Amino acid sequence: MTTNSKTAKDIPLSANLKEKSTMEAEMASLETENAILRDDLRKANIEMRKLKSQIAGLPHIDLHETEVKLLRLIAKPGFQPYVQEFESVLPLEQERIKYHLQNLVDLQYISSNRTTRTVPERYELEQKGRDYLVQNKWI
Repeated sequence: MTTNSKTAKDIPLSANLKEKSTMEAEMASLETENAILRDDLRKANIEMRKLKSQIAGLPHIDLHETEVKLLRLIAKPGFQPYVQEFESVLPLEQERIKYHLQNLVDLQYISSNRTTRTVPERYELEQKGRDYLVQNKWI
C-alpha cells in the first residue's frame, strides 16, 4: 500500500508540474507578444511624429475664391473692412459675403469687431490669415 500512496502523491505533483510548465510557456509567449507590441507601438509613434511634422508643413486650407478676395481686401491699407464696403467691391449679395466672412472667422484668419449695435461689424486680419496671404504671395 505504501507504493500506491507514493504514486498517488506523484500524480498531483506531476499535474502541478505540467500546469506550471504550461503557465511558464504561456507567460513566455505573452512576454514575447508584449515585446512585439511595444516595438510596434514605438514604430507607430515614430510614424505619427513624422506625419504630424508633414501635416504642419502643408499649406493652409484651400479657400474659396471669394474668401481669398475678402482676405486680400481686408489686408489692403486704407480699405474699410465693413460688409457694405465689400458689397461695393464684390458683385455678391450681402448674405453671401457674410457667409464667407464667417468662414474666415471660424478658421481664425480674420476677427470680427463690433463696438456697438449702431456701428457696423468691422473685420481685421489675424496672423493666420496674414500667413496664408504671405505663403501664397498675395502680400
